[in-house]
Amino acid sequence: MKQKKNIKIGISPYNKNQAIYTDYWSLINKSLLLANDSYPRLSAIRFDLRIADMKSASNSLTTVMKRFFTSLQSKIKHNSNIKAHAKTQYLRYIWVKEKGNEKNKEHYHVCLFLNKDDFGFLGQYRESKRGIKTVKNTLRESIVQAWATASNVELLMAERLVYFGERPVHWLDKKKSDYFNELNNVKKRLCYMAKVETKEFFGRKIGIGEYEIYRPKTNRQLHFNKKK
Repeated sequence: MKQKKNIKIGISPYNKNQAIYTDYWSLINKSLLLANDSYPRLSAIRFDLRIADMKSASNSLTTVMKRFFTSLQSKIKHNSNIKAHAKTQYLRYIWVKEKGNEKNKEHYHVCLFLNKDDFGFLGQYRESKRGIKTVKNTLRESIVQAWATASNVELLMAERLVYFGERPVHWLDKKKSDYFNELNNVKKRLCYMAKVETKEFFGRKIGIGEYEIYRPKTNRQLHFNKKK
């Protein structure tokens, strides 16, 4: 694993046997706290995005995360099952890029930060009596569809490439008595994203940002457009 100069390495505050990039952890921790300041009732949604074989995936992996979040923002915005007021918020996120130890395949660890009152659950697929999966417009399905678009693969392939794990959603509520305990649990999980192991430094390997999902037009803008 090649390292750039001036990269600071420390020990995880949650696992004494795990080395972390302290700059990564500082950015991740700051993003979590800023999101929680914006939404006192916060959903932190963790999942992994795997890269398909290059023959079926997009030729360029350098912009795949930008395409993913642009597509996800659009799908949430146009999802008729999501209430209009829920779309007037920011889609905040963090991601880190890694390579697996065994197959040496690139993958991404991702965490979304959204208002719990609007996005408290991922949702599931619906199943018919015959056990056949059918599409349901949930946040889970929007994530899978966005990854299919970003990595240029079929939806069935994208379903296998997106991994949510046993507990993908963590809730943080500043008014709850167990808030600091839950905050510590979320930090522990996100600190894993800063681990030294399986990271390489070629190009961009961490991303933190936000997308405004939807900005409703003000009365002034509506009046201006009408005059046109």
